[in-house]
Amino acid sequence: MNKVLLKPAKETTEQTQRKDLFRMVCKSHGKCCKLIIDNDSTDNLVATEMVEKLELKRLKHPTPYKVSWLQKGHQLLVDEKCEVEFQIGRYKDKVICDIMPMDVCHILLGRPWQYDRKVVHDGLTNCYKFVKDGIKHMLVPIKEEETTGTSEPRALLVSGKQFLKQVEDSEVSYAVVRRVKRILFHTEES
Repeated sequence: MNKVLLKPAKETTEQTQRKDLFRMVCKSHGKCCKLIIDNDSTDNLVATEMVEKLELKRLKHPTPYKVSWLQKGHQLLVDEKCEVEFQIGRYKDKVICDIMPMDVCHILLGRPWQYDRKVVHDGLTNCYKFVKDGIKHMLVPIKEEETTGTSEPRALLVSGKQFLKQVEDSEVSYAVVRRVKRILFHTEES
């Protein structure tokens, strides 16, 4: 499924981005993946499921460590890492990530990514700005919950299920449906 990422409209109150995580969709090996940038994470992480499905090469972690904050009384040994390639628009990158079971996202970029890319975070708009290979990039989070009362037209590519929910929630909806072109070699009238 393809999605078009649109920059969210500027909010009028300063509280809107105060507690929001930075969530976005990226591509890795031609597949759409959920990505989170977390200022408080001391590591770059990739979900075990993503590593398995994309058959990414696993490497031994040079300094294995245990994580215990995920579940009380249970420690998780992180002893593998891998290089993850991803793309967001024109921005392409490769990041070394620790492999960990996660269901909140596929890739979590933490302080190491921010440090290596000299990223500047604007907390008010929750945007990340940096330069890579001489090109300026600005990452804007995907807006998960739509605010009511917006009069601006929006264009998103969504699944059928998401579209039906959208139709239920709004008065007017428009859809562009792409169909496979079919060539008829024989027609029969009845």
